[in-house]
Amino acid sequence: MPKNELRHRPVLKGRELTYERPANPVGADPKTLRAIRSAWDERAYVDGIGHIWVEVDRLHVVLRTSVNRARTFAAYVPVRDFVTVGGVRYVRAWHVFHRIDLDINQNATLRRSDYLEYSEKHYQGLRDDNQTKLLRAKHLEALNGLSRKLRKERVRRLDLSHDELTREPLARHGSHFAHILARSLHPEFTDCVWNGLVVNPSTHEQLTVHGAMNDVELLQFCAIHGYSTAWHPPFSEALAEARRSP
Repeated sequence: MPKNELRHRPVLKGRELTYERPANPVGADPKTLRAIRSAWDERAYVDGIGHIWVEVDRLHVVLRTSVNRARTFAAYVPVRDFVTVGGVRYVRAWHVFHRIDLDINQNATLRRSDYLEYSEKHYQGLRDDNQTKLLRAKHLEALNGLSRKLRKERVRRLDLSHDELTREPLARHGSHFAHILARSLHPEFTDCVWNGLVVNPSTHEQLTVHGAMNDVELLQFCAIHGYSTAWHPPFSEALAEARRSP
């Protein structure tokens, strides 16, 4: 399994979680409810970092739509939000959640709304289960520890003494390793020392407010504030090399 997929390998099947299953909507078709419940229990899983994935071939079930419309929905999901495990293709379930919410508010009949809300509650149960929360908490703790290591390594490698964006003297304590490609969107580059800049706490706070998620948005941020962009050529070179590597 490729490196960027290892972190998304199954840890818990939906049926292994102990959240309280939603009550059946009054007057709903039992067969339809069983299909929805089975999709979340048997065809969805939680990965090692607490993210939920659902089988692509069951999208029409959890979205209460046709197979063709489910395929159209999947076609607009970014490639990075799919993973193949044991020959089966899965998609990040938060895309399903967002689509369910959209359909409930805009396109659903009363009966379809009942089924969509039933499906939505299964997703929420998976997301909010204590075991899922624990996996996310452990992952966040690990990421925070990794960021500290990356900061120290980048300072050592580049002999940094100044904030890489503002060029102000680097704070002796409290400086941050700020990822260029957001770790939530590009987890495969989370542990790469070239995918980040060492900045002071005030700069990091500005970045957080601005919400730059990639190098293009970070360049825009730098243009707004008049900050250095000397980081971009070496970053682009390292990124290109990483993408050429298997």
